[in-house]
Amino acid sequence: THTQRLGGDESENVLNAPNVDRQKDGSFKSHIRFGFAAPKDHVVVAIDYSQIEARISAVTAGQLSIIDAFRAKRDLYSEFAQKYTGRSVSRELAEIDPQADKDRKMGKETILGGWFGLGGVTFQRRARGKGLRLTLDEAKGAIAFFREDCDQAPVTWAQFDGAIGHVLHYHEPCKVGDVE
Repeated sequence: THTQRLGGDESENVLNAPNVDRQKDGSFKSHIRFGFAAPKDHVVVAIDYSQIEARISAVTAGQLSIIDAFRAKRDLYSEFAQKYTGRSVSRELAEIDPQADKDRKMGKETILGGWFGLGGVTFQRRARGKGLRLTLDEAKGAIAFFREDCDQAPVTWAQFDGAIGHVLHYHEPCKVGDVE
């Protein structure tokens, strides 16, 4: 099943080229971006859209809890992971505690992938592609928790499925949320 993500699927994608931050040992996190060159008198610009898919999805779905978290500049990934696991999770703790790091990564991947209707098996595979090893039960549990915590996501999937089906078999205008 294709998830309709803006940045592609689990494969490498130029839109997801890692940054080139210098690590503590002096090496670079990634060399991929060094492979891009601009024509003469032009520049290559790298932009971080800061969770754009989750932001667009939350606004489209009217998921106020997520919108409020973004407005307050809270760490949504840590918050989700902490609610789901019951363990203390933060960016700072993730830098020194392997369990908190795994939990935060799980929170991030769940928030980013959960909006796109992933099931447990697909989520487990996607997480593995990001270096996160989850059991199938962990993956299914995270997705189930996301669907409860972000209860407008499944409603939005149904609206979009109906709208897409309507477009494919067009007869008259259709309505998704407040948009016709």
